[in-house]
Amino acid sequence: MTRLGSVTANGERRINRRPANDHAAPADYASALKLSPVRDGAWTIGRDGRRRLDLCNAAGRVVIGWNDPHIEAAAAEAAAGLHGRLAGRLSEMTPGADAVAFEATVASAMAAVLLAAKTTTGRDGAYFCDEAVSASGDLEGLAETLDRRGGEMAALVIRPLDASPAFLKAVRRLSDRHGVVLVFEESRSALRVHRGGAQGLSGVTADAVVFGPSLANGRELAAVTGRIELMSAISRQGPAPDPAAVGAALAVLDRAEREDLAHRLQIIGAEIAAELEQRLVRTGADAFAGVYGDPSWSVVAGDPAFEAALSDALAQEGVLSFGAHTPSAACGPSEVAYLLAAYDRALPRAVERARWSGLRAG
Repeated sequence: MTRLGSVTANGERRINRRPANDHAAPADYASALKLSPVRDGAWTIGRDGRRRLDLCNAAGRVVIGWNDPHIEAAAAEAAAGLHGRLAGRLSEMTPGADAVAFEATVASAMAAVLLAAKTTTGRDGAYFCDEAVSASGDLEGLAETLDRRGGEMAALVIRPLDASPAFLKAVRRLSDRHGVVLVFEESRSALRVHRGGAQGLSGVTADAVVFGPSLANGRELAAVTGRIELMSAISRQGPAPDPAAVGAALAVLDRAEREDLAHRLQIIGAEIAAELEQRLVRTGADAFAGVYGDPSWSVVAGDPAFEAALSDALAQEGVLSFGAHTPSAACGPSEVAYLLAAYDRALPRAVERARWSGLRAG
């Protein structure tokens, strides 16, 4: 399948980029986890015996917390044949889910839905909307591209975390006008923004939705839900998911429904963001950076020198953040207090270092 590049028609448009969706676990984070043989709740414990607060949570894949006993028990006791139960739960939770298909990875799930879109539309192109466009709500470039090349496109893929309902409604209208299959890639937004994901939050129903490992609290699992015409053309593109991941996902969805997990993560994230914004102003750090993104997945971003200095300072304070806050449900009042105290100590050092870097550059 041909992939049409996610650029505007003239290739020169500049977007005021909100970086909330750009966070992925960096190499330093991966190294930190390798040095942390014990992961428990919101914490990792290194070989040096030091506890570190984990605000990355495997790039948001861990939504309940590391090694949650109920999730681990469900995974250990899982047997074959649970796919039907999980499919039923996802159908109940997800708007427009006439059918459900499973893959082990998001890449395989995306390949499956794009091939199904090609089959049903007779077209060969897929447009991946840049996250900066969806976050900024700038429709002009997207509308120009669809007007110019919509007849070639089988599917339009959007990551809806940070996209406004108005933007998603406009995208839905554009997709309908051009006969393009609208796909939401909700590996980040599912279980974080709303129980029904971005669809439930915005009231916009996509033709297909791709879910990722957050369904299984980090285990390798992906799912595709969608309307029956499209799902009838779905075929498996990779190995079947491990039954342990399916069992874990059932336990995650039980917890998500019982505790309104998305609401909980929104509240935790909103508290972190609000407290952090006050600290940025108080320390003068607001001259270098701001807090961006959905409360459940926010980042501190701005001046690169300040970002680097802050990440280093937080790491010294025992916080694995790397600029992002993707809390799990295991993050409670004591963890938030620990994080904010770490910022109280880290921010002045980061501001001083960023100012010194600016003076040297000048």
